[in-house]
Amino acid sequence: MSKKEKFTGFKKELIEKSEEEFGKEARQAYGDDTVDASQAKLMRMSEESFAEFDQLGKQILEKLEKAERTHDPSSALAQEVASMHKEWLLYTWPSYTKEAHEKLAQIYVDDPKFSEYYQGRAAFLRDAIHIFTGKKRQGG
Repeated sequence: MSKKEKFTGFKKELIEKSEEEFGKEARQAYGDDTVDASQAKLMRMSEESFAEFDQLGKQILEKLEKAERTHDPSSALAQEVASMHKEWLLYTWPSYTKEAHEKLAQIYVDDPKFSEYYQGRAAFLRDAIHIFTGKKRQGG
């Protein structure tokens, strides 16, 4: 099996796992067409882009931990995390809207699977994203 075939298989497995864990919620929130388009975008992703996507996801978790210690979702660090999160989404989302980003941030809080992934920091991330998108005013 070639390196390219292995990478394609890896992406298929990743999509299957994601569909199993979060597919129902994602399809309810965004619809089948959007989820299918997102999965197709992931399948077209190069190894280099995937490595960047993966690294950015890890950086978000690391910086989110530090940002939460400020207890201020409007802090420069928290807003950097929210901006990084948008950038991370753009690797797989077919298009970006502030409203969809806000909706996802709320899903992170409402769904224990996501809350666990963000190590109990989902509400802080949501608040930072809501400030980033303008849904919530800084300091309020």
